[in-house]
Amino acid sequence: MMVVMSGEVKLYGVLAGKDRGVITTDDAGREVYTISYRDICCAVSDSNGLYGAGDKKSVLKSLMSYQVVMESIIKKNTVVPIKFGTELGKNDVVRVLEKGYTEFAERLSAFEGKLEVDVSASWEDMEGVIRGVAMENAEVRRLVSAACVDPGERL
Repeated sequence: MMVVMSGEVKLYGVLAGKDRGVITTDDAGREVYTISYRDICCAVSDSNGLYGAGDKKSVLKSLMSYQVVMESIIKKNTVVPIKFGTELGKNDVVRVLEKGYTEFAERLSAFEGKLEVDVSASWEDMEGVIRGVAMENAEVRRLVSAACVDPGERL
């Protein structure tokens, strides 16, 4: 029997095991909990409707929050990550787990004992970073100069 649930949730990743309840919190203090199907579950948190949306600064803040949650989850679990910005209704999460059960189970088994390394960077002063790179690289310096003269050659 499937439990009927409502509301949009942010998805983080699929883990082995049944429902674990609250597994961590995000940077806003919202609980990250699991929704399960058979012996796999998906780490989710309730959505504020702005996940991965808005201006560049808002998206970067959401991405950094996603990364912090994923790092917390990965410390104690094997995880099949879900793409940043993915939101679904709770019932849809159960359907995704059900339809992808075999694939998720295989991936979880293959990922067991493996470590994922993500490298992310953001700069407040992107123009300053480009100028710094241009000073060190003649080709970038040429492109920056061309972009200043010809709008068609913008970086």
